[in-house]
Amino acid sequence: MIIAGVVMANMPFMGKRPPKRVAKLLKPSEVFTPRSHTVTEMYVARPSLERALTGIFDSNEVRYLYGYSGSGKTWLYKSVFKSENVYSYPIGFQDLTEGRTLDDLIQHHLGSLGVRAESSTTDVVSGEAKLGGIGATGQRSTRFKPFERQPLEMLLETIRRFASERRAVLVFENIERGIRRPDVVADLAKIIMSVDSDSFAAHDVRILLVGTVKDLVYQLSELRDSAPILTRLETLPEVSRMAESEAKELVEGGLFDRLALNADDKAKVVKRALERTDRLPLHIHGYCLEIANEAVDRERKIDAVAENNGFHRWVDRRVAQHAGPVFAHMNSKDTAQKVRTRVLYVAANTRLPEFRSLDVKNMLDGEWPDMDIANGSISTALNELAGEAARTRGKVDPVLERVSRAGVNHYRFTDPVYRIAAKIGLKKNAAGEIEREEILGGM
Repeated sequence: MIIAGVVMANMPFMGKRPPKRVAKLLKPSEVFTPRSHTVTEMYVARPSLERALTGIFDSNEVRYLYGYSGSGKTWLYKSVFKSENVYSYPIGFQDLTEGRTLDDLIQHHLGSLGVRAESSTTDVVSGEAKLGGIGATGQRSTRFKPFERQPLEMLLETIRRFASERRAVLVFENIERGIRRPDVVADLAKIIMSVDSDSFAAHDVRILLVGTVKDLVYQLSELRDSAPILTRLETLPEVSRMAESEAKELVEGGLFDRLALNADDKAKVVKRALERTDRLPLHIHGYCLEIANEAVDRERKIDAVAENNGFHRWVDRRVAQHAGPVFAHMNSKDTAQKVRTRVLYVAANTRLPEFRSLDVKNMLDGEWPDMDIANGSISTALNELAGEAARTRGKVDPVLERVSRAGVNHYRFTDPVYRIAAKIGLKKNAAGEIEREEILGGM
């Protein structure tokens, strides 16, 4: 712009201060992404688990990565493979519909990757014969025949081609969706045994199994001649709840760093988030998403109203549907000591991921010091909650499972969401009785 011969563009800005460029504010759904398979910047490093997974290239053994649903297994392996420049190809067992074999599923993926059945082509001449062949009609007929090699070998070959010089991993996800089928267990055993074959070694592709099944080794041990199978399978450390520092980093990083929300007492907001979600990544994402949505509508501040509303919305959407089995295990009102209900209450509120009958006894004595509850009653209650008696009494699904370690029975929730539902939905009143919380009272 020129005024009186002066080029204004070359002069310093005069008058009001130029408008400050404001960075775009992120939406809560751009930060907290429950059930997303795409790893975002919200991934929190879990060093010990990452180191164990990186060892997949130390030998040709099949590795098994397991943990509760929502514990972060998928983000863990995808993050590790991305940082290590590893090519991975996933196949989900959730696609193993009734009547579909594992070979069928692999062949489907081969088709998706552009690998077709082998074919032969024949040229056929038809039509009225004419001098020199002029006027004849030419046709081409293609006949397809089944794969002559095993689908797994062809898939490994294809993965190696896509990976080029990079290290490569074939990932079987959600194996709990098919592992209860004997034919799938047998096929999985064959895959594990194939790691010693020349064709497997030629393609240099590792295999990773991912699922929630805790007794995979036991199921495989039930097979005939299972010893060679088990020596070729390594179970990685369980992916469970995050360490307190990891969960804190996830909550603080999302709510206060990326979303730039405010709160009168940030430490208490974080503490309640960790307690309510049991430090499970899936539940942290879901809980913080609801809290953040409420805060955005209240001038980006997490006040008591925003936190309470977000908490209730999270419970309604993510937790309430799991409260039914928890409440169904509560003793009826005419039971004198209501041992099962009390056991359920202390189990939900302990910080122990697993607990023995003795641990529960100590917790009950701490909560009800004047009530002498027999050890036998506690063991019975634990077995009922774990489904040992439920099968004969027609009760609902068990909320606990029994795990034997060094000959001692340990118990834990079959899914962390049952612990969350019990912790939120069961409250101890002034008289020392356990009551259902109103927030889940409709279940």
